[in-house]
Amino acid sequence: MKIKNLHLVCFSPTQTTLKVLQAMAAGLEIKPVVHDATLNLQGIVLPEFDQDDLVLVGAPVYGGRIPSQALHFYSSLKGRQTPAVLVALYGNCRVGDALLELEQLCLLGGLRPIAAASFIGEHSYSEEIAGGRPNREDLQLAGQFGRMVGAKLSADNFDPVEVPGNRPLAERKPAQPATWAPLTTDDCIYCGICVENCPMEIIDPIEPKNITEPEKCIRCGSCVKKCPVQAKYFEGEAFDRLMAYLNESCQEEKEPIIYI
Repeated sequence: MKIKNLHLVCFSPTQTTLKVLQAMAAGLEIKPVVHDATLNLQGIVLPEFDQDDLVLVGAPVYGGRIPSQALHFYSSLKGRQTPAVLVALYGNCRVGDALLELEQLCLLGGLRPIAAASFIGEHSYSEEIAGGRPNREDLQLAGQFGRMVGAKLSADNFDPVEVPGNRPLAERKPAQPATWAPLTTDDCIYCGICVENCPMEIIDPIEPKNITEPEKCIRCGSCVKKCPVQAKYFEGEAFDRLMAYLNESCQEEKEPIIYI
């Protein structure tokens, strides 16, 4: 198969998922069309992908699944037996059922997954967990993975891959309102970067120290990581308990896994 169009589909608040997809596109040596829902979750409309397109579908992993707030976006994938590659980006803890969930959503939408991978990204809550990932070696591997996918399609090989996950996929539990959201120090310079980069659009543009609807916060870490003066931060008992668990369980650096 000759690839007519290459599409990147993702929700990537801290840009790590997007970086991996872009590295794969570079390996394929095809300029991609990017469908990034990060700052347009409610308004983005995906096209119906053609049979000779290739779609790279990437998602971050939140608690072993794809983010519930982005589920409707990934559920809108539609194709005509379009080949797809699944990428789950996780913060060095566990990929869980995220690849399986992406696989099922793609199959329901008429896409056929021919390859998949799990990659590691710096954890949303701490630069000390998988700090700097995906690093140069990760992105080089992503480029190599892209070339492997290209070779598979050139050979007209559309064989499916088996991705990890617990079958049958467990029913999602109802999303619980956030019990904590980012705080802001007096170092804030009112630049508005956090406002512009909040996927949930809940940071007050006039007073960015104010989270207008904290119960909607998905704790993606975008505002924390992109603040130029490190004025945004997480704090509180729930956060401290979570960090204690992460520091205990997620320090051993994991490596990407490719399924093709």
